[in-house]
Amino acid sequence: MPNYKSNFLALFACAAMAMPGMAHAKEDQAYMSDLYKKAVEAKKTNVTVYSPFVNIPFIFEEFNKQYPDIKFVHQYMTAAQLTTRLEAERTSGNHAGDIAISGLILLGPLNQSGFFEAYKPRSSEELDKNLQSADGNINIPFINLFGLDYNKTIVDGAALPKSFSELFSGKWKDRIGFSNLRASGASEMCAATLWKNGRFTEEDLRGLKENGVVHKTNTDIVMNLAQGRLAFGLWSPSQVTMQQKWDGAPVEVGYVHDMACTFGAGAGLLKNAPSEDAAKLVLEWFFSKDGQKAMSGKFSAYGSMPGATAPEGYPNIDDLNLTPIPPAEIPQVLADFRKLSEPLWPN
Repeated sequence: MPNYKSNFLALFACAAMAMPGMAHAKEDQAYMSDLYKKAVEAKKTNVTVYSPFVNIPFIFEEFNKQYPDIKFVHQYMTAAQLTTRLEAERTSGNHAGDIAISGLILLGPLNQSGFFEAYKPRSSEELDKNLQSADGNINIPFINLFGLDYNKTIVDGAALPKSFSELFSGKWKDRIGFSNLRASGASEMCAATLWKNGRFTEEDLRGLKENGVVHKTNTDIVMNLAQGRLAFGLWSPSQVTMQQKWDGAPVEVGYVHDMACTFGAGAGLLKNAPSEDAAKLVLEWFFSKDGQKAMSGKFSAYGSMPGATAPEGYPNIDDLNLTPIPPAEIPQVLADFRKLSEPLWPN
């Protein structure tokens, strides 16, 4: 079976695997049914989710096929917005959020600052220990691919650049979109991970500065890619690119071995969640067989549980084989990488 090994981070880095077949989940159906019943009886069925994933409602649609009385309020939030919101809610005592989903580079520190409830989903029992915080409050339900997505009307998919030096040769100057390395956890971690593995050099970093066009968010990259303003989206989120493709845009998820990485997002129950039982049910379902199947459906991500299916139509990345950054080394690796990146992007 293909073994999709990759590196991604946070306070916890790992080599994640996604293999064809059914996810190995041990959901407690009786417990989940009880959570559902309690939420409905208490009329606490509105679940507010904070996340930077514009297409996460696809997951909620699948959830509602089983639990139709739960209603979702999704609020799109960047890392800065989420931090500001949670601090404001704690200060005012007016808690609105139930679940937060984001990169672990953000959720790890927020968890340490006490924003999350002590709750580990029972269904995540077989989740790789590297895909969860030590206290079990934050767990990774899905993993995204970040590669070299491209506009098919501009770029021949059979002749994608095979290296950063080729990509930054000047041929594609100002046609390469990327997210600010000072503001995007996924992009910075992809760059730092590839740098640590010897696949991204200081020269490549300067090439990116000279040839690329910086964007505030990864989603902005995909929108400009779909509209033909960009030829490439470097480390842009594959799940957003795939959605644009399904909607008819001439874009494709591109995989070039030396430029790609994967990155997992964590999910956790916020402290003082207004709809706690319903939120717990959602987190339990994320790691269930059906939840993991939903991750690889329209949401277009790799499920994180053993045996989870890969997303339909995705490139074969079984040769990626990036060496993970050990958790204890992440702060130092980022500090070292920023000595190279910050002079180029000081703000």
